[in-house]
Amino acid sequence: MICINIVKKNNGLVMYGYREILLEAFPEIKAKMEADKASLVDLEYLLKEFTYLSQGVFKKNNSNLCVIAHPYFRKSLSLYNNFHWIFLYELVSMHCNTDITLKIKLDTDYLGYAPSFITVHEFEYWWGPKYNNDITSIEPGLTQYKSDEFERLYYNIDRTEFVWKNDGKLFAMELEEVRDQPVPTLNDTYGCRYMHSIFDRAKDAFDHFDGAIRAYSTDLMIERIDKKMTEIGRQSEYTKLSRIDGKLALSDWKSLSTN
Repeated sequence: MICINIVKKNNGLVMYGYREILLEAFPEIKAKMEADKASLVDLEYLLKEFTYLSQGVFKKNNSNLCVIAHPYFRKSLSLYNNFHWIFLYELVSMHCNTDITLKIKLDTDYLGYAPSFITVHEFEYWWGPKYNNDITSIEPGLTQYKSDEFERLYYNIDRTEFVWKNDGKLFAMELEEVRDQPVPTLNDTYGCRYMHSIFDRAKDAFDHFDGAIRAYSTDLMIERIDKKMTEIGRQSEYTKLSRIDGKLALSDWKSLSTN
């Protein structure tokens, strides 16, 4: 017997769920996911078969069913929260760029009902110095930005770490947010947002950009808090959420990274 969950969450959509319902409802998406080692779906294919309603929701053409972005795209990585939809909107809006290919991860355990969809309005404000475009002048090595007490309590982020590597031709950057609060809907799981990108000096552009979640158990998180990203290694459970390959303009990289 299959237990069906019917829920309405903060993204304003009635959702029907049980384990791997997406794969049963859309076998063509299942085939696409099985062909990708990270189980991502090509965005060009997705937008031929579905219409993006916004905020992580894709409506099947000539149907009321929707597929939904993976819950790790959500704030706090849980169904209790809305998506980081500004990032998703920007990602989807780049699908017409013929210089790049884009892939994203979908939620396999829920489908949405399109007539119930409503948008949610959120506002964000950003402060700080402007970025410049001189990537090649960045010194290789690790930089840590520690949260103050208010930021740590409000965002549950202990610090953000950046590692730049330079081999003379390629400039690789890794970023990880170190969170010290568990995911609300998962047992013994601390999910840290992670980003990896590679800048090609010859192209004067990024030829690779991906985002993921590094998930740690409590024991591993205790170890992670006390170590730098360059010391902890790859001990986490890694879930890739999106990937861009090709020739990503520096301006687009800066915007995606911020959002």
